[in-house]
Amino acid sequence: MTLAIATLAVPTRAHAQDALMAPTPAPDVDENGAPRVPAPRPSPPAEPSRSARSPFVHFTGHADAGAGARWLFGDALVGAAIDLGIGLRFGERVHLYHDVRLLFADVGGLFLHQYETGPALVAEVADHVLVGGSVTIGGTTIERVTTGGSFAAFSVGLHLQATYDVIQLEHARLGVVGGISFDSAGQLFASDDRQRGVDATVIWGPTLGIGARF
Repeated sequence: MTLAIATLAVPTRAHAQDALMAPTPAPDVDENGAPRVPAPRPSPPAEPSRSARSPFVHFTGHADAGAGARWLFGDALVGAAIDLGIGLRFGERVHLYHDVRLLFADVGGLFLHQYETGPALVAEVADHVLVGGSVTIGGTTIERVTTGGSFAAFSVGLHLQATYDVIQLEHARLGVVGGISFDSAGQLFASDDRQRGVDATVIWGPTLGIGARF
């Protein structure tokens, strides 16, 4: 009985000696002997709050100026064209403006003045490239200095344009603007005494200039 107990005690004593003789893992220290502190794991980025997200609808506007040509009664009238608009931008690519368009052109003593307003829809179809159009109503005045006659008419216009942004500023973009316009005019023309008019016609022509969007 004593032999059996001694036999059973030998392995137990051997295991205890192995445990005492096992090497102790070296502490994780830096070159100066100081214990290393594990770097904290970066926390995942916080989900932006709804109030911090960029709104879908923004106020926006544009201002364009350049040269415009219009053909009327076989003559090409060339002058200054101005287009101003203010409205809303939906997302990053769709713009809805209310435009005011002005044109002052002349040739050989024949003067053409146009004042029009109406909605315009413009979309960014590619990086830096926008296309759109507008439908306007307004007035057209023609004056001939040589005869002293003048005509005025109510006009409806269709305007198509394209813009290529060249310079990107912090709060604006500058670019080149080109377009073509068609405006009704004709039998609505009348002299001051409204006794005579002219044949129905369309005033049309291109416009080229520079513009800013903000």
